[in-house]
Amino acid sequence: MNITNNLSKTDKTPYSEESDISQKNINELPDELLLKIFSSLGLETLAQTSLTCKHWKSLSFDPSLLRNIFFKSLPQTAELYKRNPDEVTDKDFFLRSLKRDARMRSAKFQPSSRVLIEYKRGINCFQLADGKVISGSDYETIRIWDPDSGKEIKALTGHTSSVNCLQVAEGKVFSGSDDKTIRIWDIDSGKEFKVLTGHRSWVKCLQVAERKVFSGSGDGMIRIWDIDSGGELQVLIGHKGPVTCLQVADGKIFSGSWDKTIRIWDIDSGKEFKVLTGHRSWVNCLQVADGKVFSGSDDEMIRIWDFNSGKKLRPLKGHTKPVCCLQVADGKVFSGSDDKTIRVWDIDSGTELRMIENFEEGVYNLSVVDGKIFVRSGYFKIKVFDFNLPL
Repeated sequence: MNITNNLSKTDKTPYSEESDISQKNINELPDELLLKIFSSLGLETLAQTSLTCKHWKSLSFDPSLLRNIFFKSLPQTAELYKRNPDEVTDKDFFLRSLKRDARMRSAKFQPSSRVLIEYKRGINCFQLADGKVISGSDYETIRIWDPDSGKEIKALTGHTSSVNCLQVAEGKVFSGSDDKTIRIWDIDSGKEFKVLTGHRSWVKCLQVAERKVFSGSGDGMIRIWDIDSGGELQVLIGHKGPVTCLQVADGKIFSGSWDKTIRIWDIDSGKEFKVLTGHRSWVNCLQVADGKVFSGSDDEMIRIWDFNSGKKLRPLKGHTKPVCCLQVADGKVFSGSDDKTIRVWDIDSGTELRMIENFEEGVYNLSVVDGKIFVRSGYFKIKVFDFNLPL
């Protein structure tokens, strides 16, 4: 039996066709070599390989093999695992993670779904943290919810207009609002203990990093604040329209704007050193991951850029209305749009893998966590789509 024939369903040949290895009988190959060959296969091909014989079935589910494939295939999940490996007690964690990734990539699999939170006064933004859902409202409040029951646990009051963005970090909630302020709250007591003022228009986006708050506003400026003192450290001026999204990564700030550009700034100097142009309308969302910048726009496209050179790598085309939100996770881009769909894309090929549709309204926020997609569609509901199944 020739091993080359058994791997013919994949385009990847892990050794030269001229190699003597390809001529050996399968039973003569050492397990170490088979495991090395198997590590180049995807989960679906590996499952087919496991049907060949009992020995191959045993090797196909070898814990060290699954671990290696996990770290190669799922970079974001692997990074989270590295931070707290002792907290993972599930002996099937690697296999379970790979299987749910395969389900997310398959248009055939239909996830279960349910309404997680329903709030009649409107939801503008949300985050999952510490087993809770934290949301910002049109009605000046931040609310903390139990995701299992959907019941409100606590309300944080103090803003005087709509809450547009928030982040949970260091046991605190940081929120930005149409009232031009950023407020800092203790998540346990709900007490507001700091108000950052300085923006001249609504605060649309913020991130907490390096003991600082970075915020973008309708005034076209990015401001950097010291968390401890609340003092303003820097003002970055360059955008010609409202700043709608930003991310801090690798000593840089990446910001998107209604001026159709993405700008890259040095954190320490505050100097703008690169402008990415190519979108034909407002930039609504961005994420930096895997050496790339991913951006979504009112021009209905997602663009991928090289992190260092700023070169455009490829557009992802498929949405028929503005792209409102996106998240990069494990070689995939998840995007939500005003066209009432979520689309999942393969980063390497640019292929649209699947679409979740039939939302009543546009998809304005999404968060991918532990094999689930949490979605704000419209202004009153957060839904969850679950791709997990028992092994």
